[in-house]
Amino acid sequence: MASSHLQRAIENPTLELKVVSASGLSHVDATDEMDVYAVVSINDDKKQAAKTPIDYDGGPNPTWNHTIKLTVNEEAAREGRLTLKVELFSYWLKGKDDLYLGDVDISVHELFDSNPLPPSANGNVNKMKSLTFPIKVTEGGGTNAKLSLLYRLKPVPVKDSYPLAPQDHSPSIGQPVYPHSDQTTTTKLILEIVIKLAKNIEDVNAFLAMDVYASVAICKDREVKDRINTPVAFSANTNPKWNQKIKFLIDEKLGQEGRLMLLVELMSHRPLLGDKEIGSVRLPIQQLLSSNPPSSSASGDANGMKLETHALTGPYGKKGVVSFTYRFLAEQIRVATVTTPSTTSQPYYVSTGQASFKLLLGSGSGDL
Repeated sequence: MASSHLQRAIENPTLELKVVSASGLSHVDATDEMDVYAVVSINDDKKQAAKTPIDYDGGPNPTWNHTIKLTVNEEAAREGRLTLKVELFSYWLKGKDDLYLGDVDISVHELFDSNPLPPSANGNVNKMKSLTFPIKVTEGGGTNAKLSLLYRLKPVPVKDSYPLAPQDHSPSIGQPVYPHSDQTTTTKLILEIVIKLAKNIEDVNAFLAMDVYASVAICKDREVKDRINTPVAFSANTNPKWNQKIKFLIDEKLGQEGRLMLLVELMSHRPLLGDKEIGSVRLPIQQLLSSNPPSSSASGDANGMKLETHALTGPYGKKGVVSFTYRFLAEQIRVATVTTPSTTSQPYYVSTGQASFKLLLGSGSGDL
């Protein structure tokens, strides 16, 4: 029995792949701003497909250093039936299709030959090997684009390949019976933002002075999930001021995974002609978390608020800046999916600060 499980573990090793970086990427429209991410799959298997975070700063030379783990069938790989595909895209906001920048096809058989499995599945792991591949780019793109990877093949530990011993789930006499409990807990954070001001923005009105407001949103996987507008700064023209506080409830795990983004759009309020976009800034929540980690209290200099000033990008190009302060508060709500001895098995909510919870409900912000 043990030998059969060992054989199964060796036949289905883990491909640990670190998508390091790309260089020399381009697109037919050289004016497009590239925010690049990679999608990795084996034989287009959507169940195992994985995506790197988006690099908003690297442009044509993005860096991720993102590790992905895929299960492969060694027999199929050695027969040449498995191909690792890495596709590169430039992220577009507002529901537009992302720009396809190129791809790399790698034979998994070559990966086995170049950095083979360790001789046994007793926990030994080989070192990661560095590889660089040319990127097949879209028509009209550059010809020198390259993708850098690190990888290794890891056997499944033998202990993990054994089936678990059967357990008796029959109810004990006189004891209540409850469904299976999930002991995981998801932490929610309060993102508190104060939209301060904007300077030297584009005047998008033909005749009248601009009445300007900021529309602030949290996007999840490109889709706007929650949006709050500041009051209108009347006759502000190109230098509006607000000092408006806004709060959002977000999921820290999604933020750390690069799936959430802060979007700040400046709009000219025009009741008759319709509001018109002036410019916008988009920032990954992951970046904001890294720059100003969550605080467990509101004490300290300026209550832990961090000042950010960013250039606006709009229909007229880059012009003007917007400034805001922000912080993450960790002392709020935890959503636990632990089944309790009650008549319901739905998730329950435990508040570590009822004042914060009531404030969030009053702000109208959603749970992301």
